[in-house]
Amino acid sequence: MRIGHILIISYSAYPAPTKQSKMLGNIIKALGPRFDADVLTIRESDMGYIEKIKRNRLLRVPVGGTAEEQIESFQRAVSRQLDSDEYDIIHFRSPWAGGIIAQKLKYLESKILYEPSLGVTGNDNLHLRDKFEEFEHISLEISDMVVVSSQHQSDIIRSNYGISKPVKIIPPGVDVDRFDWDIVTGLRQMDIVWVDNFTDPDIITWVVDELSSLCKIMPDFIMGMVGNVDHNIAQDVVKIIEQKGLSENIKFFGPQEEDAIPLLISRGKLGFVSPSAATSRIVPRFDCINILEYMACKTPVIAPANPFVMEITRNGTLASLYNPQTSGSLRDTILSSLEKTEEMEKVSDEAYSMVRKYFTASEMRRRLVDSYAEILPPAAVEVTDEAFSKESQRPGTISWQGKKTSSTGAGSRVPTSLTSDHSPNDNEIPLEVDDIEFEASGVLLGVDYTDDSSETDPFQPARP
Repeated sequence: MRIGHILIISYSAYPAPTKQSKMLGNIIKALGPRFDADVLTIRESDMGYIEKIKRNRLLRVPVGGTAEEQIESFQRAVSRQLDSDEYDIIHFRSPWAGGIIAQKLKYLESKILYEPSLGVTGNDNLHLRDKFEEFEHISLEISDMVVVSSQHQSDIIRSNYGISKPVKIIPPGVDVDRFDWDIVTGLRQMDIVWVDNFTDPDIITWVVDELSSLCKIMPDFIMGMVGNVDHNIAQDVVKIIEQKGLSENIKFFGPQEEDAIPLLISRGKLGFVSPSAATSRIVPRFDCINILEYMACKTPVIAPANPFVMEITRNGTLASLYNPQTSGSLRDTILSSLEKTEEMEKVSDEAYSMVRKYFTASEMRRRLVDSYAEILPPAAVEVTDEAFSKESQRPGTISWQGKKTSSTGAGSRVPTSLTSDHSPNDNEIPLEVDDIEFEASGVLLGVDYTDDSSETDPFQPARP
């Protein structure tokens, strides 16, 4: 088994203009130079099947057909991957993988980390919901550690299911180098900006109904919707907006590159967080990473009064909260917030500072790596500076001269560029060009190491 070898399983696409893609991207970045990982995800449209991201392999699974057929395709891929390699840690993000891992558990030496992040949507059938919750129970049982994003989730898991295993709270984080307030001089401001993945027609219909009554009071009200609208519901959404007479009040900006989103958020006087869809009756999901993006851009937030939002906003002191169960609550909260300009600016300043202190992407990555280290056996954490030898199975960095050094090792006694070319060095591996095998795509397959005493000049490799 390779040291620090991790399998991450996420029933989602990456990269994609979704919140889950941002969260998975943070996980991949957390691996850094410390681990080698295989990341199993869903393949969409023209995405490649295999992609190398630094030391990690992104393995994309093509899925098609009905929702059940897509899940079954992904589960078969999970099964094949577990059979094909060994891992120190298996980190999975939805119960669909948990059912397969449970079947193979007796053959695995891996530590199992479950992150209940991905759920089922309101469009899924009842049979799928039942299977999802069955696998959720199994996932909680087989895991060595559970990672959640809020104290509320942790309390539910411990109190309802009596779990004594470690439950780590790792709140989501936002890239504060990318998400910051921007200059909007010369650009038309919007009253509210809604950055989201628009997949639930019931939530969109509820929001449009609330805005319909608001626009009767404030006819010039403008809301910008930023993000992808599911093509299966796009026509229905447009029809609903037209029927309510809000075509001039609601503007679509479509999916945007992350670099463009902060500018759009900054153009909003308010940032809107929608109610969360019910995705699991066991471990609730609150897919609200956009609240952190609004705060990071110093935009006052309008958010539902759910447990996750209460934690993020210090019991509602850093946002204006509405009750999704009460008709007119969203309308009244928006109107009140637009009137209290100075007060909302002070609140957004506090939220801006709080995000940069507690909810950064780098802090989230540090906590995740700490969780990995906690469940890894000590032998798997130790890393030496030795270059890969004949006995080593782990691929490393090819070093033309001196010792291989890395950010996780103890360092070399002297700079590698000063290592004597004539001094014996057991860690030096002479390479010939013909020893290196490549796929047709140019991907390095492997290296055949031979005991050849001849030296190789990196700038002029020896000819055969």
